[in-house]
Order: sequence, then structure tokens, then C-alpha cells
Amino acid sequence: MLIKGTEVELKFNHRFYKNIVKGYKSKDTDGFSNFINGLIQKDPDALIAGYKFGLIGKKITDDEVADALEDSGIFDKDNPYKDLYKKVVKSGFLKAKIQLMKKNAEEDYQTIKELLNKASLKKDEKEALENQFKMTEQQYLKQKKAMEELAK
Repeated sequence: MLIKGTEVELKFNHRFYKNIVKGYKSKDTDGFSNFINGLIQKDPDALIAGYKFGLIGKKITDDEVADALEDSGIFDKDNPYKDLYKKVVKSGFLKAKIQLMKKNAEEDYQTIKELLNKASLKKDEKEALENQFKMTEQQYLKQKKAMEELAK
């Protein structure tokens, strides 16, 4: 990747993970989860973050990375999110972290589903849980499908 006239190397590994967890976090979510969810949602900021934290060597600003991505035409490609995802999962460590994210999402989904099936809930509690389940189910299924699409 060429940034400000200098060829820079990208590497997606544990160091990338450590840096993106801290550098791309939000109030409630770690940076790696934000990054993967951003790729799923096709958020250009996720591309910028992924490339920024994947760079080896000197610190580069978001604007410098965004300019380099723009200059190289990455934003104009058919599916740059899938391309970056494929680079990330080449790392066994990062692939394992993504599999753990999937497993945790599946477990959360199943837990709420099991709670719904318990007869001991009061009517209003059950309705609230059903609403939460519907939202969780939609989000889970959407994320699962998007992750499968990225992996193709």
C-alpha cells in the first residue's frame, strides 16, 4: 500500500488485534468487534481502521490512510469489505477470534430462546423477553448471513 509516496506493509496478526481493540473501541464495544461489524455493515470507516491498524511501522493518521485508499481506488472496488475480511482471516489468531465472536452470538441467541420457553415467566416479563428475542434473532441472523457472505 502506498501512503504519501512510501510503500507500507500490511500485516494482520495479534499486534493488529491488540491495536484495533484499543484504538477503534466505542463506549460499549471493543474495537475488533466494531471493526468486524463495520465490515458486515459495509462502513467505510471500518476499512480505514482496518488498514490503519494493519500497517507496520510508523504511525499514520486516519486521513492519510483514507487518502491512500481513495487514491488506490479501494473505495470504488466491488466489495472492498470482503477483500479486507479475507486478508484478516488469513491469520489463524484472528480467524479464531472471529469464530469466538460467532460462538458467543450463537450462545446469546440460544440463551434468550431457552428463557422464553420457560413457563415460570410472568406475562409482562415474557412479552418483554419475546421482544428482546425478536430483536436479537434478527440481529443474529443478519450478522450470521453477512459473515457467511464475507467469507465466500
